[in-house]
Amino acid sequence: TAELAQSVVAHEDAILQLVYSRDGAHIATSSVDKSVKIWNAATLTELRMEREPDWIMALAYAPDGKRVALGGFDGRVTWVEGQ
Repeated sequence: TAELAQSVVAHEDAILQLVYSRDGAHIATSSVDKSVKIWNAATLTELRMEREPDWIMALAYAPDGKRVALGGFDGRVTWVEGQ
């Protein structure tokens, strides 16, 4: 059996997406609360938070890890800083 290593309450509501950066240093999450957060993966410290007009249904880090593409329920694609 596996032991829980670390846990954090990340959002005010359910998490829709979670992705790691290519180098494993950061995590991006999106939630039903219409926020996107960037985290330090080692410490689970929140580094950045962006409010969006609708749910973000898809997240993907750019190959260089500097930006995260957001795919919204409303059909929009936008970018935020990923570090």
